[in-house]
Amino acid sequence: WSDPSPGGGTLYGVAYGDGEIVAVGASGRVLHASKGGPNSWTDASVGGGDLRDVAWGDGKFIAVGANGRRLVSEDGGETWTQVATGGPFLRAVAFIP
Repeated sequence: WSDPSPGGGTLYGVAYGDGEIVAVGASGRVLHASKGGPNSWTDASVGGGDLRDVAWGDGKFIAVGANGRRLVSEDGGETWTQVATGGPFLRAVAFIP
């Protein structure tokens, strides 16, 4: 594995799905490694508050964090759409089929 966060902040959560790896962390840090493997990390950070966890299911990654922030990626972690904010600090997420 290469260092997924060179010069970056703390990473809090990681998930794997459909050959993709996504890691999330402080200040909206998002990194993803495509099917090229864990030595090919790409920065897809979204800024804002901390993201504390990420899960994969039903072909999507879901990330959660500060101020009830929820984001979704349908392209392996490359781009993210904020789907909700407000509420408690979310520290974990799970996919239940």
